[in-house]
Amino acid sequence: MSRLTCWIVSETISAYSDGELADSERLAIQKHLASCEACRRVAARMTDVAQLAKSLQKPPSDLDALSDLERRVMGSVLATSPQPPERMSFRDRLHDWVPDPVAASVAIVFGLLLGVLRVVV
Repeated sequence: MSRLTCWIVSETISAYSDGELADSERLAIQKHLASCEACRRVAARMTDVAQLAKSLQKPPSDLDALSDLERRVMGSVLATSPQPPERMSFRDRLHDWVPDPVAASVAIVFGLLLGVLRVVV
């Protein structure tokens, strides 16, 4: 790398703090940091953040913990999912399709027809 500017250092300081740069890039940034107080402060803060991120507790990799989480999630999902409707009788389903007055009229006409047929036969 040629002579670095503060802008170039600010763009690569995160990779520098994480140790992700090639040796030549790392040395160029170190040379710039030796002469630039502002960039040194930024680098120090970025290094602190990187160390803090590394120190955070990692999520459990235990399969039992994962299966426990899965059981709790599925239990919650099943508890909140709608239940299938009750099985309705034919009369209840017919009542949904045919209003009461129509059903009563059909029953009266059918009854009259049976009465008339009984008299004729």
